[in-house]
Amino acid sequence: MDVDKLFKLPSLPSAAVNKRKWTAPKPGDPSASASSSSSIVHDDAGPSDQTSSRPSKSARVDDEDDDDQADNVAEDETYFFSDDDQEDGRFFGGGLTAEQKQILDIMDSGDTSSSTTPYPSSSVSSVHDLPSLRKQLLRFERAINKNAEMRVKHASDPSRFIDSEADLDAELKSLLVLTTQPMLFYPEFVKLGGAASVVGLLSHDNADIASAAIEVIEELTDEDVLDQANAEAGEEDAAEALEVMKELVEALLAQSLLELLVSNLGRFNDELDEDLPKEEAASKAVEVEGDAQAIYHTLGVVENLITTRPALADKLGGETSLLKWMLTRLAMKRTVDQNTSYAAELLAILLQDSDTNRDKLGATIVDEENGIDILLKVLSRYRRTSPASGEEQEFVENVFDSLCLSLFGPSNKSLFVSGEGVELMVLMMKEKKTFSRIRAVKVLDHAASGPAGSPACLRMIESKALSPLFSIFLECNSHTFRKRPSSSLPSLQDTEHLLSIFTSLLTHLASDTLPRIRLLTKFLSSNYTHLDHLLDLRETLTSRIDPAPTHDEEDAYLAKLEQGLFSLQLLDTILAWLVMEDDACKDHVQTMLRRKKLDFNSIADTLREYRDNVGDQIAIDEAEETLMTKDILDALIGYLESL
Repeated sequence: MDVDKLFKLPSLPSAAVNKRKWTAPKPGDPSASASSSSSIVHDDAGPSDQTSSRPSKSARVDDEDDDDQADNVAEDETYFFSDDDQEDGRFFGGGLTAEQKQILDIMDSGDTSSSTTPYPSSSVSSVHDLPSLRKQLLRFERAINKNAEMRVKHASDPSRFIDSEADLDAELKSLLVLTTQPMLFYPEFVKLGGAASVVGLLSHDNADIASAAIEVIEELTDEDVLDQANAEAGEEDAAEALEVMKELVEALLAQSLLELLVSNLGRFNDELDEDLPKEEAASKAVEVEGDAQAIYHTLGVVENLITTRPALADKLGGETSLLKWMLTRLAMKRTVDQNTSYAAELLAILLQDSDTNRDKLGATIVDEENGIDILLKVLSRYRRTSPASGEEQEFVENVFDSLCLSLFGPSNKSLFVSGEGVELMVLMMKEKKTFSRIRAVKVLDHAASGPAGSPACLRMIESKALSPLFSIFLECNSHTFRKRPSSSLPSLQDTEHLLSIFTSLLTHLASDTLPRIRLLTKFLSSNYTHLDHLLDLRETLTSRIDPAPTHDEEDAYLAKLEQGLFSLQLLDTILAWLVMEDDACKDHVQTMLRRKKLDFNSIADTLREYRDNVGDQIAIDEAEETLMTKDILDALIGYLESL
């Protein structure tokens, strides 16, 4: 059992459990006020296209709204495309506001042969079997071909192909009916080439059509679709539903979906130029809001794909420019919005189980800075100040997690030390009552652990990290061993990080050197204050662990780990080191243990259990001479048994 990996890997961000939902701008925001005005087409075809109407996009909402509307599908024939759905429904609207429809009517010049409605003549709610689905897919293909034909025929006059654009937008969004019966519809959709057609629209000249395609793909690949299907069909069909989803994802991936998604991120711009005149800014805000949603839903598709196929994380990081885009986004000096926060969250997810992505992050260069330097630069903004909002706090937490995850790689540890990451964390720890203070301890733990942790350990001593580390250590007690939403006080997990740092220092700092002597002196200073606190924590941790045996030894061990056993193992390792290296310390610890009717055998017992369940290897010098952790523990146990 690899105990270090079990406890040091940062937990997944909240969105890995609860999927994010796009939040529409507040009424007071510039983009919100501008959204009521007529908008423009975000078209890459050329300046002449900027006279057309931009299809609108609406936000997704929480699942409770989905359930309410699902009950009324059979009664409401405009379920997917009603105006109400644009604000309150799970799926987005048809694409045109009432004002935009009026503009289209004027442009038609009374030609009744051309429909100005963006909706198909047949209601999508009538699609309930495979024959009706095939007819709808045929209409979708015809809309694609018609739009392509009109764009070529009237390339210099966008008003001549805007109707076909609106029809294509509506037919595209009507594909959301697939999610009502994924077990039946998804295989047929794939069989008839629908996946290729939808992915092909990601490269459409009109960025709004590409954006609509992204939203459709996000909805089709959302795991909520599987949950709904399982709820209706029963748990026994869960495996079949998963296979149906995987088949769809495979079909999408076969059309270069990943590459097109990432390339589209550079197509959208969700930052409004503050220097624009007021009237122009109001108009531009509509386009910016649309691009913001497009970026958000692109990230949503990425998350869906990773959820369905975790192995895609390596491909996304290694074969696309997604990591570079994310680092560029994080490095931007702008208000932390939904997309920036989502990017940080997805970055942590991509790094969670991927050595490839961790190495790629360190090697990625943005504006002459590597990925580790960028993360440090972002975190430096919060050295003295805490995040201003809950979303910003989540953003900072994810950046800290991303940095910790990246430090599993030896090359990134080197970049961290050379980039003065240790010094930054020390400065953060010195700031009282800031959000970053305790998180800095976690970062130093990851930097100091493992075979490549020696440089970070030496730099911590040089940077005078011992004083703030021991100051935080004295704050660790039974009252802080509770889960906290946000606090500057250390929890049980934070205490574990501190103990792990001390263990790494004792492992990596060479014997009889000044850095090691300074560490030992710190434990014994102030009349054994820190040593006594170590013993007090030991008593607290021991009382938390249930010694009652169970039939399953592995389950019992995991249960004790949850109760704080790993912290106790680290703590007793530290005590064994101190006892072995200093006679005065040995006598003091022996006296304190006797008061509790204990002896050195109690420490040795803890280390034996630790030895039997650990499998990591630690390097202790620059010559890469390695000693198994078991060998270190054996030496400590042997010494304790000799006393």
